Amino acid sequence: MKNNKIFILLPDGIGLRNFAYTDFYKKGLEQGFNIVFWNNTMFDLSALEFKEIAISNARTHPLTDILKKARVQIDLNLNIEKEKDPIYNSYRFPFSYRNAKETFKSLAVRAVTFLYSSTNGVIKIRSRIFKLERKTVYYQNCLETLKTERPAIVFCTNQRTVSAIA
Repeated sequence: MKNNKIFILLPDGIGLRNFAYTDFYKKGLEQGFNIVFWNNTMFDLSALEFKEIAISNARTHPLTDILKKARVQIDLNLNIEKEKDPIYNSYRFPFSYRNAKETFKSLAVRAVTFLYSSTNGVIKIRSRIFKLERKTVYYQNCLETLKTERPAIVFCTNQRTVSAIA
């Protein structure tokens, strides 16, 4: 028997808008697919009579956020260097220093950015993020769900959120 189960990973509200609140689900069912929303949002899709598996305890590794923000800064630096165009600076968010925790995170992002500001540095940071995320309970829960449910395809509706890594 052919596996027609498709997981639609909703790491945030973007996927809700583009997939759950459109006729995507209905069209998929009409074409014979078994669509299951793998839901990391606070919205209960079963109330809309959609099949869903709610994701719980979606906590990333504490260092992931710092590394992700540093990677963004490095990507912007590399784009400025490559394109010789400072317009990429307008994509930067200001660092926050309003309390000790925010100050520490901002300084850590700046330090990682300084130390790894190269193409090889970005590769190292991405690798480190993936290794850190594989150690989380969230990753283990996701892996267990995949082993149990065995979907043919997992489609992630937004690849930019950190919670989509696991």
